[in-house]
Order: sequence, then structure tokens, then C-alpha cells
Amino acid sequence: MNSILHRIWYCVKDRVSESNFFLEQSMQVFPAKDDVDPEAEAKVNVVDEEEEETETQVDHMLNNNIEDDDQPTPLPPMKRTVSRSYVIECRNILCNFRLVASHKKKSDSWEIASIDPPHSCIATNVEQDHGKLSAALICQDILPLINKEPSVKVSIIKSHIRTRYNYTPSYKKAWIARTKVVEQELLQFMETLPAIMPDGTCVAGNRIFHRLFWAFDPCIKGFAFCKPIIQIDGTWLYEKYKGTLLIAVAQDGNNNVFPIVFALVEGETVGGWGFFLRHLRTYVAPQANLCLIFYRHAAIESAYNNHGNE
Repeated sequence: MNSILHRIWYCVKDRVSESNFFLEQSMQVFPAKDDVDPEAEAKVNVVDEEEEETETQVDHMLNNNIEDDDQPTPLPPMKRTVSRSYVIECRNILCNFRLVASHKKKSDSWEIASIDPPHSCIATNVEQDHGKLSAALICQDILPLINKEPSVKVSIIKSHIRTRYNYTPSYKKAWIARTKVVEQELLQFMETLPAIMPDGTCVAGNRIFHRLFWAFDPCIKGFAFCKPIIQIDGTWLYEKYKGTLLIAVAQDGNNNVFPIVFALVEGETVGGWGFFLRHLRTYVAPQANLCLIFYRHAAIESAYNNHGNE
């Protein structure tokens, strides 16, 4: 109780000089309620209008728990402006480079307001990625690397890009780039058809699978040690996926069957066999003096006699 009364005293002593006597009397320590003299209590409770106003001001300050001197000054009204200006700073905390540029509506161009000081620091942290180092850019850069070794690891791709651009891409970005390269390489072994709507309109961006040719690397390398004889044949596919599977096999030194290449085509047509023989000659068996064994099918003879498939 005494501490509260003392606080009231320090709050109002500089402002209310006319009520000094009343305040001095109110600062006295009051006895217990049972011992209070009714006449003295009546004298204390009798205050004039000025004293009552003072008490109201004190109560207001105590309720808000702040003093008049600590009241915040109201801020002037602020106008919000929309400005297309940018401030560019170096990521290096030791570099003070700062560039300020703004867009000029009249000329519809960007104007550099200040460059202070000139940027001269060199990035020392090469373990960071860069926004411009996209998966498409990495895809173009690692194309020779994938052609040489299709199963190259992502860590080798990251090391290659770090050496070339002084930035390290994320694992996800390097993996996406490698996948894109593999997809591009597979396109040369695949044929697709454009997607056509019932009204004859071509659907942009959509293609339909038509033909696929593939061979495994051990089979391609092992064919060099087989007899110079190739046998080709085809069989139909059943169940969910239809079409025809074409295959070429050879014989090793122990007269065992050695599979070489495979292909999925729409059927044993001239175009299907031509697609198969052309890729077989280009990627697996380019050497001369080979013996080709096949059953007398008109589509095979037509595709074999077509010089465009050599």
C-alpha cells in the first residue's frame, strides 16, 4: 500500500502544486479499518473537484502502467508509394558492393542510379547452387559424358559441373539432367506417331508409341567374338500389349545361341523390318561379310533389298 502511494506521489508532485497539502495527508500510513476514527475518515474523504480530477488522472496512469513522459508520440500519416526499384547487394558479407536501379515509365527502361563501390570480390564458396544453372544447361554440357558412359554416377556429374562453372548443382538437378540426356539418346532408337483427334486435329505435345529398338552392352561387345552369322525372326505379342517382337541371334564358339538385339514393332511389315535391320547394321553389326539367315518372308526380302536400310 505504501509503495503504491509513493508512486502516486512521484507521478503528480510536479503537476499539481495546489494539492500538496492533500497529498501529504494522503501519504500517511492509515491504521486498520477497525481502529479508524470516523471523523478523521470523513475529513480524508472530503475532496474538492480539483483533487478529484487529479485522482482520476493518477488512476488512469496506474491502469495503463505508464507515465505521461513515456507516452508514445503519434506518427504522422504516411503515404504508400509503389516504386519499381531494386537494390542489389553481394552475398559476401565482407563485400560492400551495392547497386540501385529503378524503372522509368517514360522511357520504359531500367536506369542504374548508383554503383558503389565497384564489385571486385570473387566468390569463395563453390558449394552453392546457382539459379541460372538449370537442368537444361547441365543436360547440354554432359551430353558427351553420357554418350561415352551412359551409367555415369550423379556425383561425377556434380564434380564435372563444379569444375566447369565453379558452382555445385543439387543432387536432384544433376539427376534430372542425366535423365533428360538418357531420354534424348533413347529417342534415336524409338519412333512415335502424332496423336490425332477423331476430327483429324493433331494434339500438340502428345505422341503415340510406334517402334523401339534396343540392345544390351554385353551383347554388343560379345558379338565381336561370335561367328559372323546372324539369324533373325519375329513373334507375336499377346495379352495386354499387342505387336511383334523381332530378335537377332548369333552363335558363339561353343555353338550356343547368343542374343544380340531386340525390337518392338507394329507387325512383320516392310517398315517394321526395315527399322530393325537399319538399327542392327548401324549400332551392332557394321562389319562386312556377314551371313544373314531368315525365313522367306516378303517383308524381310523387301526391307533387305532396300539400300536405305544398309
